[in-house]
Amino acid sequence: MGAALFLSRGSASKVELTVLSLNDGMSVFIDAPGERNDMLIDGGGGWSGAHIVIPFLRAQGVNQLAAMVLTRGDKAHAAGMGTIANEIPVREALYSGIGSRSKYYPEWLDEMKAHRIPLRTVKAGDDLSTTTAVHIRVLNPPPGVVANRSEDNALVLAVEFGPTRVLLMSDVGETVEKRILKNFSDLHAQVIVKGQHGTESSCTAEFLDAIRPEAVVQVVNLNDSHHYPEPSLRDRLAQRNITLLRSDESGAVTIRLTLSKYEIQTFLK
Repeated sequence: MGAALFLSRGSASKVELTVLSLNDGMSVFIDAPGERNDMLIDGGGGWSGAHIVIPFLRAQGVNQLAAMVLTRGDKAHAAGMGTIANEIPVREALYSGIGSRSKYYPEWLDEMKAHRIPLRTVKAGDDLSTTTAVHIRVLNPPPGVVANRSEDNALVLAVEFGPTRVLLMSDVGETVEKRILKNFSDLHAQVIVKGQHGTESSCTAEFLDAIRPEAVVQVVNLNDSHHYPEPSLRDRLAQRNITLLRSDESGAVTIRLTLSKYEIQTFLK
């Protein structure tokens, strides 16, 4: 499982985002101030949801979630959600409302309805904040826009606390990066969390120069790390003195935001 565990939960002076290291899929836990404001972004694949995400949440003392957010309706993001909802009460489920050809998307919808979890559709410009201290904004997809590729419909979120902004990019690539730069101004972020688009490059030179991050956390599953060579990504980041943390190399990554700064801790040294 591997995650940096900070057990003094509920402090109004910090927010922690933990990018889990999974065998399959993607999952990010936002530990916000107050015990009723925590949020889970994606649930990983079915095995990881049951064997990594749930034990991690239990170890954090989580007994309810303010929201589950589904960024994409494929196996890597949706398959673990139902299993997690079986174990941990969820107040609402947030998603883009754009369908997916994956069988896991309708299964996820059925599971949310079976658990009587209210569903809420969100689009670019919406505010998902569960507390006034933490600001969570949707950057993609825009209202009225439906792309042919599921990655391009993925929810992209900006999380802000104190002086720090973290962009949660799901699996979007260059097409969505250009769209976000066109639709939003002043998107400087200290940290980018990303997966990998199926066909496009991501964290392009144009995007990096506009966002000016200090670190990029890339979710790379332990089962298929050979699919993520991306030597050009390493080069682009190295040229700009941007730290790259891959979950297959560093284990889980916890980004701790305070009112004055941020810190990153990895499970593996």
